[in-house]
Amino acid sequence: MRSLLLAACLLAAALRSSGELVLPISFTPVPVADSSVLYPMYANTSLDGVFVTGLQFGTPPQTLQLLIDTGSGITHVAGRGCGSSCGVGLSPEAGFDAQASSSAQRLPCDERCSCPQCECQTQGVEEPYCVFRIAYAMGDSSSGSLWTDKVDMASGSYSNVSLTFGVEERQTGKIAAMNIEGLLALDRSRDSFVGQMRAQNLTDLLAFGTCWEVDYMGSEQGYPSTNATSFLMLGLPERVMAEVQPQWTPLLAGASQHEWRVGLESIQVEGPGGGDVTVDLFQPTLHSRGGSASSSSDASSSSSDSSSSSDSSSSSDSSSGGSDSLSGQKFAPAVVDSGTTFVRLPRAAWKQFQQLIINATEALGEADLVQAAEAGTCWQSHVPGALFNNATALAAAFPAIRFRFQGGAEFEADPRGYLTSPRANDDRFACLSFFPWPQSTLPSLSGLTLIGSRVRQNVLTLHDDTNERVGFAQVGDCTALAERWSEARGGGPATASAA
Repeated sequence: MRSLLLAACLLAAALRSSGELVLPISFTPVPVADSSVLYPMYANTSLDGVFVTGLQFGTPPQTLQLLIDTGSGITHVAGRGCGSSCGVGLSPEAGFDAQASSSAQRLPCDERCSCPQCECQTQGVEEPYCVFRIAYAMGDSSSGSLWTDKVDMASGSYSNVSLTFGVEERQTGKIAAMNIEGLLALDRSRDSFVGQMRAQNLTDLLAFGTCWEVDYMGSEQGYPSTNATSFLMLGLPERVMAEVQPQWTPLLAGASQHEWRVGLESIQVEGPGGGDVTVDLFQPTLHSRGGSASSSSDASSSSSDSSSSSDSSSSSDSSSGGSDSLSGQKFAPAVVDSGTTFVRLPRAAWKQFQQLIINATEALGEADLVQAAEAGTCWQSHVPGALFNNATALAAAFPAIRFRFQGGAEFEADPRGYLTSPRANDDRFACLSFFPWPQSTLPSLSGLTLIGSRVRQNVLTLHDDTNERVGFAQVGDCTALAERWSEARGGGPATASAA
């Protein structure tokens, strides 16, 4: 399949197999954007850390709530009448009504029906048409027919862009339980939103940023109610880039062409008792740019251990760990994915990381370790009252974490981003949101690091398709940033979306 994986589905399967606590999911509808460059997003960030935004499809426009996923290649929406077959709790009136859109056209069986998940439907129909069937890595699935219609990018010069997308007749797995109406695919493949905008020479839509934040002050027991604001922002306005000064890391040379895959050099746990997770532990075999092994922690491992799950990628293309020819610094493959909630590490790397976090937290002396297992690493804080309502108490009890990438880019994750509060009735209980891949994980995924959205709280994450790079910038206020972004692009004022 062209997408790496639907991370929400992957997380669900991993939770089922490892015995981790499955947290409830709920979403609130998001208003349509009032600017052609700015899209408010809702994320139940304390629980899920996934982005949802409202986009308008068809003529007249129909507003749909879509999960933003930089790890998927086909945009798909629930079809009108699909109801609970496409999402638990979806009514038959939800989803996209192709028959009600005067601009909707079902995709015929021509050269456009050529994606790896596409095939021609010929049986029982007068005119053959294109259908899709997506089977994600952990057993989730989506199927239906492909259509082309207008997507109204709110207003301005990018209103009514043409997009080919799937209209679902059936959806199974984790995303079906989210009660949302579809998924906006933002990987770099030909069939994704980014790829289709590239084909239409809409270059300003080939770069975008995501930013989310949670102010736990005033929220109940770490579960944000009115204080979670997030934005999808199109383009890279020069004025804002000069202000935030993002640090860029190149997409890995020779990597699968559709992923936002970068070279991870280290994860550092800061403070006494901390240290670096050594890159040799991130995958069984590290490879040079030419594909030959440069070092190995397991001589019996093959290059396919670090490959993508995409069936469009060969093992040499996706065995993308290696060493920088200029600095000699080794790096391991990591995918930056907005559709993933938590961080997934290769098992050896996770084991070292877990021990460093335990050591550093013990050195700070403000929280007691109560569980250290693959299913969850958890602490009980000494601080009475709401732990997650007190950023100062969190910083005193837990260390900061720093991700470092090829080319010198880095970002810092504070405890609000890498901890979760799974017990609604215990606001002093906190668990680590980093997990190892389950033993049952496909070998093609087990050597990969997956960097989800939660750990990037208050970090502007930039995806630049034209220049083949990903950027990071520490941001104190996503809403203020979004306002400056919109003004720099000539849009209207930002409108925050509150959970």
